Amino acid sequence: MAKLCSLKKIALLFLLNNFILSCASKTAQDIEAATKKFNVFLDVTFDEFLNSSPQGLSYFGKKEQYGKLDDHTEEFAVKMHELSKRKLAELKQFDRHSLDKQGQLSYDLFKKNIEDGIEHFQWRDYDYTINQQGGVHSELPVFMINIHKVDNEQDLKDYISRLKEFKRVFNEEGDQVLRSQSKGIIPPKFVFPYVYDAIKKVTMGKPFDSSKKDSPIYADFKSKLKKLKLDRKKEKEYLSEVESTLKHEVREAYDNITVVLKQVEKTANTDDGAWKFPNGEAFYADRLYLYTTTRLTADEIHKIGLENVARLRKDMEAVQGRLGFKGSLKDFFVKMRNDSKQYFPNTETGRKGYLAMAQGYLDNINKKVPQYFRRIPKTPMEIKPVEKFREKSAGKAFYNEPSDDGTRPGMYYVNLSDMKNEPKYEGEALLYHEGIPGHHFQLALGIELKDLPKFRRYNHYTSFIEGWGLYAERLGKDMGGYQNDYAELGRLSMEMVRACRLVVDTGIHAKKWTREKALAFFNENLPTASDAQKEQVERYIIWPGQATAYMIGMLKIYGLREKAKQQLGEKFDMRDFHDAVLSNGAVPLDILETQVNEYVKGKP
Repeated sequence: MAKLCSLKKIALLFLLNNFILSCASKTAQDIEAATKKFNVFLDVTFDEFLNSSPQGLSYFGKKEQYGKLDDHTEEFAVKMHELSKRKLAELKQFDRHSLDKQGQLSYDLFKKNIEDGIEHFQWRDYDYTINQQGGVHSELPVFMINIHKVDNEQDLKDYISRLKEFKRVFNEEGDQVLRSQSKGIIPPKFVFPYVYDAIKKVTMGKPFDSSKKDSPIYADFKSKLKKLKLDRKKEKEYLSEVESTLKHEVREAYDNITVVLKQVEKTANTDDGAWKFPNGEAFYADRLYLYTTTRLTADEIHKIGLENVARLRKDMEAVQGRLGFKGSLKDFFVKMRNDSKQYFPNTETGRKGYLAMAQGYLDNINKKVPQYFRRIPKTPMEIKPVEKFREKSAGKAFYNEPSDDGTRPGMYYVNLSDMKNEPKYEGEALLYHEGIPGHHFQLALGIELKDLPKFRRYNHYTSFIEGWGLYAERLGKDMGGYQNDYAELGRLSMEMVRACRLVVDTGIHAKKWTREKALAFFNENLPTASDAQKEQVERYIIWPGQATAYMIGMLKIYGLREKAKQQLGEKFDMRDFHDAVLSNGAVPLDILETQVNEYVKGKP
């Protein structure tokens, strides 16, 4: 009897196990199907938003709507806001728990992106639409020159069609400038001369005036036209049409926006911080959250900045000692600013020398990449000087990501307008940040993660992206870079800039610091030229909160690495850690921490 019961028990267990395995198999299929359906929704949504932006399509290497420019009207902004709300409602049709692990992460990120976008919409008029860092006056020429490719005659016609749209777009942006003004959002006085200068540089030369030199857009069009090798008659027809378009529609576009700016300039003052806006404190808190993806307050960020400034000063003093300089750190900074050996000549030869130096750093670091990364971008990266017409409005250096199809490489731009602003000793750290292993690895790799939904491959969380860039500067030291004390000083100087940013950004926008106080703080803590520091401070003024993302992001990534090293000991592998950080695209810092913790727990 006992034996019979045992046999029955075994039979029942066998049947139960088969039932469980059957259910598990079915559940796995259901999860796969649910995730696939959800990813289709995400990609359709991504395409819906992308198709509303002709320029966005061009950035992706697509030629749909190739003869059009984006809509900048208030009506369009509201339309996109309503689309976001509709997509958030549609998200509820999906059960997060029915998705696989990546699907659940996609769900969380999509929900956060949409909800944050809806929340941020209330501040849409609080940005300085046109400023010394950007705006249609400088961004559209850059777009035409660098993004609008011409492979055939139709592309050439679309180029001219887009030029004819300049007037509409500039008028729409002018309306936005006036709408912001009506709400008390007016750029400080210092912004306007920079913008006028940028406008002048775009509209100087043929066919805008009688000079022999071509204007930037005209020169670009002629270059692209020449490569098509059309017959002479057609070339003359296209040149005639583009000359007429530049002299009329494009010229009128710049004249119209200048009239608007002159009108707004009359009401501008010298107050710099976001505190001057209606509900400025709430707006700035929103910006800090947007850029850091944390709930750190302005006071907390200010304190973190001061602590890191103190840490970096000690490291700089150690370098000063090794270089044998006697005196205060401030005296050492003055020496570095005035040491001609630390700068290339402010000539074309000097600029070529800087680019060659940067290429050398790139070639060297590329050899060491496989020791530190399992994933390496397939898309190459090029080093380019910032175009002459936007040198004054552009920053010190920046990176443009490659196209989705890989036909346009990643581009590291360095601003060589004044070589005094680009000291030799910072060149190595700058290359690591903007190029490899910095932004090119993070952004180009993200684009190449073809298994992820499209929106995740192009997610832009500033604290993650810029935090990685600053982390990459430190990583360069691990990879054998900074072989002399001057290069190490450059690395520390670059990190010090980001520490100062925490203090200065919060100082200007939350504590009512003047521009002079901010500049004095920089001069006290940095060896770089005061002109470069002036550009930095002016950038923070017109872009509240953005500058805080770098150090906050880097501290999180570096802190997670050190924690992983302590927990894993000899099992820690830098390549695995970097894979854990980069394999899911850009994410908020709290989700990044979860990713790294899971990597540590899953390490055999």
